[in-house]
Amino acid sequence: MMELGRVSLLFGKERNDPQSSSFQETFGRMFKTPTVFILGAGASCHYGYPTGEDLVKLVLEKSRLARQYFGFCGNRNYADRPIYVTESTGSLPNQWFSASNECEAIEKAFEQVNPLVIDYFLGWNPRLQPIGKLLIAWVIHECEQDWIRHGRKIKNDWCRFVIHKIVFGCKRSSDLLENRVRFVTFNYDVSLETALYAALSHIELFEPRDIDEFLGNNRVIHVYGKIREVPPVQTAIISWNAQADNPQSMDDGARGEYLMQGLEFLNQIYFASKGLRVIDPSDKTTDRDALEAAVEVIRQAKAVTSWATVA
Repeated sequence: MMELGRVSLLFGKERNDPQSSSFQETFGRMFKTPTVFILGAGASCHYGYPTGEDLVKLVLEKSRLARQYFGFCGNRNYADRPIYVTESTGSLPNQWFSASNECEAIEKAFEQVNPLVIDYFLGWNPRLQPIGKLLIAWVIHECEQDWIRHGRKIKNDWCRFVIHKIVFGCKRSSDLLENRVRFVTFNYDVSLETALYAALSHIELFEPRDIDEFLGNNRVIHVYGKIREVPPVQTAIISWNAQADNPQSMDDGARGEYLMQGLEFLNQIYFASKGLRVIDPSDKTTDRDALEAAVEVIRQAKAVTSWATVA
């Protein structure tokens, strides 16, 4: 994989001499020229998020774990159900089994289609969209939580070049708002705005109100939705530590912990999944506002940079 952090990838060619006019043009001022970064799969890899094809694999893994949980609870007719399960038609224990059947259906479809990108796959399969979004939110949430736990261990952090250019040349807090840069992303995670918000908040020059204004007003446009809002930079860590274990082999104490954590965890990712959208060829209205906003900022831009994984 080509290194994402290289200046040559981000700005077209390397400009290594701080005294050169080309270096000053690239890094010596804020974004004065209307600029748009178009971010696709791979733009968040440096924060530990999966590429499109890896997301498919991880969703399949989570589906199997969810099916195990739903089936186990259904066989024992547990009354305490995640919100996602309660939305199924019918009554106990059929609601559990309905959720389990949805997992089985998406797994069978994955095996036959072996999709390259999950967004399109879910667009072609409307009945699988609710469980698909829940599983996507599960994967993205755990990637974010892993980053929170283990810190910012990043090899190719291209965001730092963008942050440097945004900040360089600012003499007053309000100068931050003079930057003419926007981001159009097709990714569900919020690693970009998290990095921007965290970095700018740790520079004494900038007032919180200017940071909030800078990151507002469609600064980062998520064409297909996002897992949550930023701020906050970090969310409370809710883990399901035993999700991969077999509940049938647990003692009563461990099983109770498994069920309680599973309930809380699935409820959290349920709410996160409500902010996600997919590429639905039959629905041209769901993403209209985001698409129109993206088209407009691209139309007004004088410089456009696309960003994705390069094999």
